[in-house]
Amino acid sequence: MIRSRILAVALVAAAGLGSACSPVVGDKCERNSQCGTTLTCDTTTQEGYCLKVGCRKGECPPEATCVDFGGDVRYCMRSCAPNDECREGLACRPAPACTETAAPTSQAPCSEERLSFCGVAP
Repeated sequence: MIRSRILAVALVAAAGLGSACSPVVGDKCERNSQCGTTLTCDTTTQEGYCLKVGCRKGECPPEATCVDFGGDVRYCMRSCAPNDECREGLACRPAPACTETAAPTSQAPCSEERLSFCGVAP
């Protein structure tokens, strides 16, 4: 009886730890398997970057925003506010669709999406 309770508590604790350690957009990575089943590892970014390839407004996880780089190139990238800190090597940057040189697109209107993302520092 005691043994089965200990086993049950251990299984619940292990399940909780597993879900708490799930990869999220913006995490460091070296290969796709480190980003789970729904994200891809961008190894061109310093220390890698878990992201979702090909998104539309509202399709990104809560910690991310869909960034439209033009020409059907859209990624879920880690959201940030201008004064937020991104991990080392990255900076909080305005989404290209929201800069002075690019107009908002139907996929990422500036008024409806978070406007900044953690990306490679300029």
